[in-house]
Amino acid sequence: GFAPRYVAQAHGDIVAVGNSITGCDPTLSGCAAAQDRVGPVSLFANDAWNMHPIDNDADPTTFNSSSATLQIPSHADVAFAGLYWGADVKNGAGGKHALMAQATRVLFASTGSAYSPVVASKLSRTGSRYQGFADVTDLVRQGGSGVYTVANQQVATGKGAYGGWSLVVAVSDPGLPMRTLAVLDGFEFTTPNRSPHVSISAASQSSPQHERVQYVLYDGDAGVGGDVASINAAGGASGIKIGDVGNSSLGSFAIGLGSSGNGFGFDIDTVDTLLAAGAPTSDVRFTTSGDIFGIGVVAMAIDLG
Repeated sequence: GFAPRYVAQAHGDIVAVGNSITGCDPTLSGCAAAQDRVGPVSLFANDAWNMHPIDNDADPTTFNSSSATLQIPSHADVAFAGLYWGADVKNGAGGKHALMAQATRVLFASTGSAYSPVVASKLSRTGSRYQGFADVTDLVRQGGSGVYTVANQQVATGKGAYGGWSLVVAVSDPGLPMRTLAVLDGFEFTTPNRSPHVSISAASQSSPQHERVQYVLYDGDAGVGGDVASINAAGGASGIKIGDVGNSSLGSFAIGLGSSGNGFGFDIDTVDTLLAAGAPTSDVRFTTSGDIFGIGVVAMAIDLG
């Protein structure tokens, strides 16, 4: 299941960035278009390509690396920063397997700094799939806003391979609204008979309150269908349902993946919604009747009116 990693009521916000660590071969016809999510939707998926390592750091000692831009509000302090990385170590057709025994370790760097070795304090596994977590609050306090890079992540290659990393940061800033801030993590995959569910207690309010939900997903395929995130919609409540939730989308923070940020089996998504007046909890449920995908992190920032 999912457990709270960080919870606070504070003037602040949560920011999630990251990147895929595998992609299609850029020398192949159609790869650049797929990165930009242009052309046939079927080519947006990791299952359509022999996935290759991304290695953009110009460091010959790393075997993969990717970067993302973190923007922290100018007057904010970093209250929490969690680094998550996940992948499948079982190779796809035409590829090579990775080493689960070494999945607890990655390299991590901010703009202009040397790599720091990071070791997972928690490694969650489901068969050949894993997600690691490490608290990197001190490193992000030192690094501040800028470009962050993760390298040497264990990830298989070949058709259908996937992997990526996310940096989830809670900030405190007296200029921001008072909010319930929560980061919950786990590692569960959907099936038609299994629907992972995440909830956090919310201070009941007399009027609807703005809520921002962010989530990190693995191995979703754009356009396959059947995969849904239901936010505050349990028991017929007025909420929202998002289809094709595992569509391998990353934001503009992901460096080098094209203008539309195709993560090829790795998602970091943000949804803005309203939490109903009087609601005692915020609730997110992931279901599927088709596309199988995994959930690693859910973060919530709920305004306290």
